[in-house]
Amino acid sequence: MKALFFYKVEDFTYDENIEWMDEKKDIWVDDEDENYMEAEEFEVKKTIILPETEFIYLLKHPFEDNKHIIKFNSEIDLSGDVRNCILFRCKEHKLGLLVDSQGFDYVRYGALVNANALK
Repeated sequence: MKALFFYKVEDFTYDENIEWMDEKKDIWVDDEDENYMEAEEFEVKKTIILPETEFIYLLKHPFEDNKHIIKFNSEIDLSGDVRNCILFRCKEHKLGLLVDSQGFDYVRYGALVNANALK
């Protein structure tokens, strides 16, 4: 599967309400390359379900060091052509955030996805 990854996004929510994203059928995830951006292969190595408040906080503050990302970096081999990702999500929304930290302790590359479609 492929997703559109964005580099160093300051805020993934774009507003206070993320429910509008739940209405989308497939949020920036596609099996085919997009014409305007190149979607990249990824593999979910770990899924972390957060409480809604923590999940929204992560979406709004992706540059802050994250304990889950720090632990993930110590456990995973970051080499290879496929993005090794953590999927962050919460039970209240289908929205998920794929994180490819590339060894950093924050969201260096992130993609918003329909987490339910990744099961």
